Amino acid sequence: MQNSYSRLFFEVQEDPVTWSDTYTRLVALFDNYEPQLKIQETQTANKTAEIQSFLDAIVETEVCKILENFLVKKGEVYS
Repeated sequence: MQNSYSRLFFEVQEDPVTWSDTYTRLVALFDNYEPQLKIQETQTANKTAEIQSFLDAIVETEVCKILENFLVKKGEVYS
């Protein structure tokens, strides 16, 4: 049951060909984590590289660039 006034997503592209680079890198992370809490996760070089790749894609988005400019103007970070 949806309790919000508006939808978070209007459409989700299920065809990987239409995914953005950022979304493609996010999907690559899905198999990195163990959904069962009692099972120990293992960190590998490949998993670390996938995480870094996703973070690299995020910081290149327009939203993050706007955020960075805002924080620089506020004196919270330095570019």
